[in-house]
Amino acid sequence: MGRKNGKNGKNDPSRHHVIPQSRGGGNEKENIKILPKRFHGLWHDLFGNLTPMESIQFIREVFLDEKRKGVGTTKKRKKKGWKVDELYDRQLSIQKETIRDKRKELISTDID
Repeated sequence: MGRKNGKNGKNDPSRHHVIPQSRGGGNEKENIKILPKRFHGLWHDLFGNLTPMESIQFIREVFLDEKRKGVGTTKKRKKKGWKVDELYDRQLSIQKETIRDKRKELISTDID
């Protein structure tokens, strides 16, 4: 039989906010997913506070070399690789794009 909770309780349940609290997500049932602590930690190690849709964009740009809105990788980038600071900066840029898009959406809704 396998270990019940693994070493240091890494398999213990942990609450993950789909929309992070720091970005306005609440504690509603729909916004909470229960994950093993190790997966929860890995999510944040890789994606920081990106939402699931933003994480998909990050994966497309970093791992699949796709471009979005004129931002993305080039042949030179593939050969050079990513630096940790560049990945972090890209996460922040993706978050800012989401916020900007939501503001535009709110403004256009107010005008209509």
